[in-house]
Amino acid sequence: TSFSHEVFEFDIEHEELTEEIFKDVDSVIHVAAIVHRKDITDYDIYRRINVDLPYRVGQLAKANGVKQFVFFNLFHNEFLLSKIVKM
Repeated sequence: TSFSHEVFEFDIEHEELTEEIFKDVDSVIHVAAIVHRKDITDYDIYRRINVDLPYRVGQLAKANGVKQFVFFNLFHNEFLLSKIVKM
């Protein structure tokens, strides 16, 4: 058995997250987060990147038949974790 992979980087500030990104994808490893940044004081930015983005990525991955969604984040968020586990 041979394995191949393709790494896809997504810039949430400049690109729109769409279902097409997840077509023919087996696994998603999500590593985007903002942590320990004293220069960022706007809670909305933290929420968008640390809560909304991984939740949306998980939803789109599931809707498109992605078999595995791996989520790495150092930002502790009980709300997000409860949502992802229920997916």
